[in-house]
Amino acid sequence: MKKKHELSIFIVEDNQLYSFYIDSLLSENFNYRISTFNTGESCIKDFNLMPDIIVLDYMLGTMDGMEVLSRIRKHLPETKVILLTAQKNLSIVAELMKAGATDYIVKDKEAPDKLVAAITRIANESGKSWRRFLLM
Repeated sequence: MKKKHELSIFIVEDNQLYSFYIDSLLSENFNYRISTFNTGESCIKDFNLMPDIIVLDYMLGTMDGMEVLSRIRKHLPETKVILLTAQKNLSIVAELMKAGATDYIVKDKEAPDKLVAAITRIANESGKSWRRFLLM
């Protein structure tokens, strides 16, 4: 049986170990198609894949999360963006939310649960036929 819609998620994270961790976490919880990128530039090059959700770090090296978010809003206005970062500066957080981030999650011990909850909420709000797998 063919799936009606497979959730498409981009992970933009310069820490490869953390990127792998997020990928594993999401694969345990969702029916999805995932692409990982370690720079903002590499993510932007693949906008043609039309992700539903982008999980975006703020500190990415040559291009920060605000610049990537700005490009996402310009080229993929319907894509939901979840900032997942260690950045705790409240003025930066406010600026990111004002610029169109859907959610903001600080990398801490509660981040995995918050990320799964945020993606579940986005999927439910969108009305698309995305299924969450329950692990027993």
